[in-house]
Amino acid sequence: MEQKAEKLKQLQERNEKLWPVVSKSFEQHEELNRYYRENKNYYDEYAANEVEIERLRLELMTPEERKQEKELMKGMKLKREGKL
Repeated sequence: MEQKAEKLKQLQERNEKLWPVVSKSFEQHEELNRYYRENKNYYDEYAANEVEIERLRLELMTPEERKQEKELMKGMKLKREGKL
């Protein structure tokens, strides 16, 4: 359990460092495309880390926390669909 928590912390810290690279904006679409191609490995790493962070976060939750998370997600889905 401690290893998963440590791995989660490491991935979160890494993504904090990657955030300035992957969140950079440009006025010209061509500039963004060039920047993306030059930094594609960082974008891929960031996306993979996000998936792993979510998996670890859910694994580390208690059953009660998982239940609350599921109810929250259900409510958000209903709100998005205009049913709430």
